[in-house]
Amino acid sequence: MKKTLTIITFLVLVGCSYNSKNSHYVFGKKCAYVDDKVIRSNVWLVEKNSNWQKNINKANCLEQELRMLEAK
Repeated sequence: MKKTLTIITFLVLVGCSYNSKNSHYVFGKKCAYVDDKVIRSNVWLVEKNSNWQKNINKANCLEQELRMLEAK
């Protein structure tokens, strides 16, 4: 319960401190490649008019997991 309340408080504070007229939150495990590094997150803040699904998606997470398995 305490953990859930902390997460909700964090999201409210972040939402209030950012001008979100041109952006929205996307929830769910997704990954993105930036400079040959994988960024993983469950909460993403993206621009409304952008094609964020192309760069931030679940398939990138699966690709990274396969690469890690092949490296072993």
